[in-house]
Amino acid sequence: TTAKPLPMAPASNTSWHASGWDPELVTRGPGGREVGLFQIRTVHLGATPGCPAIEAELLNPRVNARCAHGVFQLQGLSAWPAYRANKAECDAYR
Repeated sequence: TTAKPLPMAPASNTSWHASGWDPELVTRGPGGREVGLFQIRTVHLGATPGCPAIEAELLNPRVNARCAHGVFQLQGLSAWPAYRANKAECDAYR
């Protein structure tokens, strides 16, 4: 199975709405802690392809983006509350 590419423009806008592009942002959401650029939920640690097992590694933007790609493969952009709340803007972002 070929991995589908993460659509960069909508994903970039989604990460802006999720974290303000702050790679060190850690928040607590309804599903637990959310970490880094894409505010990856800690439930994905070591469980989602491309995601590290250690939370601190999600503070690295490259690792965070790789994990975001894994989440996207499983759930699409709608996995992010920031995308769902700003879908029209994210989809139109170029």
